[in-house]
Amino acid sequence: MTICIGALCTDNHDGPAVVFAADRMVTANYLALEFEHQEKKIEAVQNTCVIMSSGDALVAFELIDAFRKDGGGARTVAEIAERFYALLSNLSLRRAEQKILMPRGLSWDRYRSDGNNMNPQLYMLLDHELSEFHLETDFLVVGIDEHGGHVISLIFPGTVQHFDKIGFGAVGSGIPHATTALCLDGQTRKRKIAETVYGVYMAKRKAESAPGVGKETDLGVITKQGICFLETDQLRELESLYNKNLKPNVDLVPVEVICEKIIR
Repeated sequence: MTICIGALCTDNHDGPAVVFAADRMVTANYLALEFEHQEKKIEAVQNTCVIMSSGDALVAFELIDAFRKDGGGARTVAEIAERFYALLSNLSLRRAEQKILMPRGLSWDRYRSDGNNMNPQLYMLLDHELSEFHLETDFLVVGIDEHGGHVISLIFPGTVQHFDKIGFGAVGSGIPHATTALCLDGQTRKRKIAETVYGVYMAKRKAESAPGVGKETDLGVITKQGICFLETDQLRELESLYNKNLKPNVDLVPVEVICEKIIR
């Protein structure tokens, strides 16, 4: 569930910048519960890079903690994404072994070595369960490095997907709403930061129509100077502007005349 958005743009000096946003709806699978939390789903892993999570909050916390202990060698945003994806893959395989193989007295090594001698029906059942297993937790890595701004999604099983060409990306249940809003708004890498801040805020608000997306919003900007989150009063200004723009500007008098003729 949830929504995490990243959009590339340029700062006021035509340098690279990234605007990012996420809700605060937390999913805890072990409780079968979703709720708005005080904690952000956005974690800074370098001075100019953050990782946002969609899905199980405990899985996200475990992986972020592991990355901070074991990912210090990654320098570029792409290297951070690849290292984090490796941690995600390893955790996924370990959890699959614990949930599917170990109850049957198996391990990955034994499953691979003894597969040819296994009951075919059991092997097909295990193969199906293992191929379908996933942690239901996806990530969006956004940041700036010496090569410019980057937006990268991490989904396992799946791919490390770079969105730098189109200039924006998202993960979570609100993907269709957020990406459609950014497409219709004409978001590109060359857009200025102010337009992009409003565009990302608007996309997040549109995504609230999706199941599992919370009303609370965290929104920030990354430039070469670092990471800056918008404060509460600044978010209220965006909310006021958004609500104002929701009001129709079309003169509906001709339509009212048509409707009067129809209902006579």
